[in-house]
Amino acid sequence: MVCRKHLDMWLLLGLLLLSSASIAFAASTPEGPTTLTIEATSRRTAVTSPTLDAVAGNVTQLTVAGNTVTQTWQGYYGNVTGTVTLDDANNNTMYDWSLASPEGEIYASQATVTWTSGNVKCYDLELSDAVYSNHVTLAELETSLGLAAADVDGVDETFPEGAGYDNFYVGEFLINSAECPTTQTYNGSEVKDANSFQEVLLYDNTSNQIVYTAIIEETEPVGFNDLYWDFQMLVGEDGHNGDTATTPYYFYVELE
Repeated sequence: MVCRKHLDMWLLLGLLLLSSASIAFAASTPEGPTTLTIEATSRRTAVTSPTLDAVAGNVTQLTVAGNTVTQTWQGYYGNVTGTVTLDDANNNTMYDWSLASPEGEIYASQATVTWTSGNVKCYDLELSDAVYSNHVTLAELETSLGLAAADVDGVDETFPEGAGYDNFYVGEFLINSAECPTTQTYNGSEVKDANSFQEVLLYDNTSNQIVYTAIIEETEPVGFNDLYWDFQMLVGEDGHNGDTATTPYYFYVELE
């Protein structure tokens, strides 16, 4: 016969194990958005060529300023709506909480992402094949985007390390500030604001793909085109040498 004391201990242990199992499955993970709609897309309009009058015998000093469209990056921006929900495995909703000002992240990657704990981490610009044989090095990443090492719109020039960002979680895994390559896209004054439109480079160790990660703004700042947006982000795309092939990206969202 089991004494009451031992029975209580086994019941307590069972509750603790059940609680631990519940905690293990409690953390939410990023998932595909319910809808993903293209509202508008555009690119730079070429400036009409000016003319100068040439005069035989003259020598003329010129100051020339110009712009060239990047052949390395695609930009995305927009607003986010959603809910925190309590659903069963068939997505039947018992209860939900609408988010007036969502927080969280937008993720984009060229492969489906494995969101198991600790699998997605900061991309390391300095790792080489000698350290991790399957890690996509900076040189390999830039080659895949058609970049030369000295190109001004390269990966490390666009996403330097140590720029800083707000701490956030990928599922239950904490991404600490200043560990990942980071950029900020421009606000309405066409300058970077370290506190808005932050984007971080993460890495999926299963697919060996970059995970471009835009941090959603709780209070919409003025964006690059003088309108208010929840996020702005860049993703890599090779458009060099007339390459017009497109690259599909998988998008994920994680809301708080």
